[in-house]
Amino acid sequence: RGWFGQRKTRKAQKNSLLGMLALLEGNTKQAQKLLSKSADRSESPALTYIAAARASHKNGEYNKRDDYLQLANEHPGCKLAVGLVWAELQLDAKQYENALATISELDQRFPKNRQILQHYLTLYPAINEWGKLISLLNTQRKLTGLNDQEFAELELYAHQQLFKKLASESGQLLNDYWYKDVARWMRKELSYQQAVLEAFIANGNGKLAQEFLLDKL
Repeated sequence: RGWFGQRKTRKAQKNSLLGMLALLEGNTKQAQKLLSKSADRSESPALTYIAAARASHKNGEYNKRDDYLQLANEHPGCKLAVGLVWAELQLDAKQYENALATISELDQRFPKNRQILQHYLTLYPAINEWGKLISLLNTQRKLTGLNDQEFAELELYAHQQLFKKLASESGQLLNDYWYKDVARWMRKELSYQQAVLEAFIANGNGKLAQEFLLDKL
């Protein structure tokens, strides 16, 4: 019986390796089959289940993907790694509600993690949460890994989108936000002034646009 068990383990380890290679080569159907069957007896079951989940994801089998990730999650010390992969794949599948739940839970358990922040940077624009993105940029700038120019460009873009969103709801809402919540240095910047003006005009707030221009003269 011991010999038979060892033989099965050796076969599983071989299939796990073949499954990894199949995944890298893009043969995702074969990869999913080999990896899922060999994971339990492989040298690194959690990593093998994660790879099986990636193959299932590529095959559009999201329920199986989640099953494999849940199995990987049961192995000690893997919760952060599994959670990050889970969020990545949910974002890729545009499962934004699920991704938000996954990322929020990770953020509570593993605060100030750079990879979690990167997932937020992908998620918030996708779900039109520009205010939350701006708040994140303000509080965790160092974790973004962006240089000064990249950060400034993202910060401006986030504000441009938020201005449009507010103006589409109410011109007065944008007007109040500009004077009460926008940093003083931003209100002096021509690029931010232009963004507000364009948001007013695009949403038919001509009177507020005119008042805004007169205020700048």
